[in-house]
Amino acid sequence: MTREVTMDDLDDLFILRRVPSELALEVFCGCPVLELEKGDTLLEAGQSNQKLYIILSGSLAVHLENPESAPVASLKHGETVGELSVIDDSPATAVVVASETSGVLEVDESGFWDLVAASHDFACNMLMLLAERLRSSDDSISRNIRLSQRFEREALMDSLTGMK
Repeated sequence: MTREVTMDDLDDLFILRRVPSELALEVFCGCPVLELEKGDTLLEAGQSNQKLYIILSGSLAVHLENPESAPVASLKHGETVGELSVIDDSPATAVVVASETSGVLEVDESGFWDLVAASHDFACNMLMLLAERLRSSDDSISRNIRLSQRFEREALMDSLTGMK
């Protein structure tokens, strides 16, 4: 089920911070708001995707392998998904599923690039979101390396005697 985007939908979205609301509404006019039910799949890993999705309500779970695997991220109001596929023309790398009833604005590739070209602030906001995700990924990788090293040390040491 879809509906049209409204000005109320666009209030308080980080991605539109300092972007004139008239410009955002002009670009997003005609973009559908997808109404997802809990369990509905928005993106499949490996699926071609040329759309940016902005979460207007509810939340989405990001899974690396399949919807039954543990989610690696939860996306909430104002967060985005799909932008990397639009930017680098690559398939989706994760499965994205609605964790609850959610409203998601679907912006096609031309709308995304129109807004990037028309608004320096939109482009900067997108860079900030991507930088946050990169830092979060780096933190996860560092934490996993530390855990792996600890487990390796513990596996090589006798817990009773402390000897290797």
